[in-house]
Amino acid sequence: MILFSNTTRTEIDSAGYAESHFIYLDRSARPEAQEIRKVLENWFCRYPDSEKDNLIRRFRSKDDNNFLSAFFELYLHELFLCLNYSVVVHPAAELGSTKHPDFLVKNQIGEEFYVEAVLAKDESDVDTASEARMNVVYDVINKLESLHFLIGMNIKGAPKTSPPTRKLKDQLSKWLEGLNPESIIECFNQHGLDALPKLLFSFEDWEIEFKPIPKSVSVKEKTCADTIGLMTFDEWKGCTCKETIRDAIRKKASRYGLLEKPYIIALNVITIRLDHTHVMEALFGTEQYTVSFESPSEHESRMTRARDGVLFGPDGPQNTRVSAVLVVKSVNPWNIAFRDICIYHNPWARKPYSGSLAILSEVILKDGFLKFKQGKHPLEVFGLIELNTTSLI
Repeated sequence: MILFSNTTRTEIDSAGYAESHFIYLDRSARPEAQEIRKVLENWFCRYPDSEKDNLIRRFRSKDDNNFLSAFFELYLHELFLCLNYSVVVHPAAELGSTKHPDFLVKNQIGEEFYVEAVLAKDESDVDTASEARMNVVYDVINKLESLHFLIGMNIKGAPKTSPPTRKLKDQLSKWLEGLNPESIIECFNQHGLDALPKLLFSFEDWEIEFKPIPKSVSVKEKTCADTIGLMTFDEWKGCTCKETIRDAIRKKASRYGLLEKPYIIALNVITIRLDHTHVMEALFGTEQYTVSFESPSEHESRMTRARDGVLFGPDGPQNTRVSAVLVVKSVNPWNIAFRDICIYHNPWARKPYSGSLAILSEVILKDGFLKFKQGKHPLEVFGLIELNTTSLI
């Protein structure tokens, strides 16, 4: 039983905008794709036989959420094995619950804990559907053949239904054919990108402003070069990383009742904007300055945290059934080499966790302060120091 197709691969083009993660990784003949498939097949060989069918079904899905969820479980399973744990997948929960956590992790010295793997998306289902519709359009544009120009796009809004791709393609092709390459090059060289002619396409609440970007000689010589050369967005949504993390933990914190072993929630936070501060504020409260006035002429300010964290709220410690939160940012098969992982301990946990995961980066309460300690990168734990891939998706 294998994760990927047993076939000869010849395609070296980049992934389509609307192409699923699995389909592209399965068909790509690029050397880095071959290396990734080899790594994941080795991981899959170590996954329990009784659970392989379920994992394969989700891993091969055209739905990227299913794919990333299955991949994250495989990633965590291998991480625990490399830390000398044994792993039971979907164990029977305690106290007669019919629900099954993702993993029961244990070792030979008696250390045991449960893990729930969660794909936490910084995007709503409506946003995901809109993005899928836009990606179909981008693929159509990217397949246009233009000898002299790449296409620059400035994008505003999003469509609520499927845009008329054939109409857009015809309109864009005729516009490009009517442009004078020499005039465009002269305009670009003298006045820059902003001075180039524009074509505006509107559909519902979606607007795209197209610009012709002169191709360099090296781009013209490429046989499989993309047509889209630049993509910018007028509107950038505010960061909701903190809310995404809080919501994910709230949904899982009490799912299995009062467990008699430590319970860790592992989050793969799908976003481009996550950093350590976002996680700290989501868990322990938003940073704020508190000012105290001890005399009319003097005052002192200090940094404190608001009581809006998922682990520390208005009434103090909460969700104490969660022993720790394991966080990684948008990890997928292409960026294993570049994504670190950190365990954030819950100082008020009903069942605190302490064990071999401390070899990773962690945040712990020490001397009254939450402190970060740099640990081993997962790449080192996996024994993949030589792996050096470039994110292509």
